[in-house]
Amino acid sequence: MIKCVLAHFKRDNEQRNNVIKRKMLKYLLLGLAVFLSGCVTTMGGEEVARLQYGLGRLNKQTNEALEKIEKKEESLENKLAVLEDEVKELKNEIDVNRQALIKIEPGVVSAQGWLLPQEKESQLFQTAYSDYLKGQYSLAVMGLQEYLRLNPQGSRAAEAEYWLAESFFSQEDFKSAVEEFDKLIKNHPKSRWAAPGLYKKALALAKDGKDADALVIAEEIITKFPKSDESRLAEELKKELEPQIPKP
Repeated sequence: MIKCVLAHFKRDNEQRNNVIKRKMLKYLLLGLAVFLSGCVTTMGGEEVARLQYGLGRLNKQTNEALEKIEKKEESLENKLAVLEDEVKELKNEIDVNRQALIKIEPGVVSAQGWLLPQEKESQLFQTAYSDYLKGQYSLAVMGLQEYLRLNPQGSRAAEAEYWLAESFFSQEDFKSAVEEFDKLIKNHPKSRWAAPGLYKKALALAKDGKDADALVIAEEIITKFPKSDESRLAEELKKELEPQIPKP
């Protein structure tokens, strides 16, 4: 099907080129006719008759060329219509196969978008995470963003969001870190990365000089995750922040 579509595109381009060439020929013929008609007044009767005959032939040939161009254009329009139908058919076939895969292997494809095969998914994540551990934070950001772009609902999406935010944090890009921690908390509120993400968001806010906002997040952690390690850390952060915040 795809080869057929590509072949149609190739033929259609050739048709367009031929139409352009024929139109150029038409204009050349008409221009020549006008030029010759301007010379008639300086010639004798025999020459005039010969030129008139020649002009008659040119006019006939021009009309025939125009008819051929019209037929070719009509044929091209028909082929384009057929091509559009075949593209629609191809799209429908893709959708049908995609839906079939959802039923057969739900872990390979989702209704929202294609997922990476498990092996490639793991490899892409591990490469990006390895860059993070090596301190190559810019590479880690690129790799984790690509992982999330290709596989936003993958088995390690929440973890990828966390390490992406951590990569920004390590580069002291606290604004971007807060944005990514927010995405983690919003998209994966029940994952095991939610509490660590919320705590690191509080730290990022504090590092960015937003102590009041950081204190609010610290208190949220204590309320939402009372028995977690992050709750204990949030208590310590709260003690550090409270003296620095002016009382109303």
